[in-house]
Amino acid sequence: MKSQSSDIVLATVLNTLFPFLLGVAVMLYLRYGWLIAFVIGLTHMPTAEAVIVPILDEFNIIRTKVGNYIVGAGVLDDVIEVFLVAFVSVWIGMKTGIATNEKRDTRCFDQCCYFYCSCFFC
Repeated sequence: MKSQSSDIVLATVLNTLFPFLLGVAVMLYLRYGWLIAFVIGLTHMPTAEAVIVPILDEFNIIRTKVGNYIVGAGVLDDVIEVFLVAFVSVWIGMKTGIATNEKRDTRCFDQCCYFYCSCFFC
């Protein structure tokens, strides 16, 4: 898989970037705000690892070069999506006033930060 890493990164970038940017562009063209455009862009990013892996396993392709390529790109795609969802979630919290610097609201923001850090380190 290490020899395929540059191809996997390229496939992941293309697989996530184009649907995301298309979703954002369409929503901005329809005169929605950046926040709504980012959320809609995130919904267009494909994720199907739960479906692809059993199919690859059934056809005994999962341990081949093609199987490694598909699974590697899918896993990297999922990692990128988690970070983008974390970014948008914190952005929404800041915009709505849920996560502010006031003493009463910092607990929610701290819990979100702990959640995202635990997702990163797991």
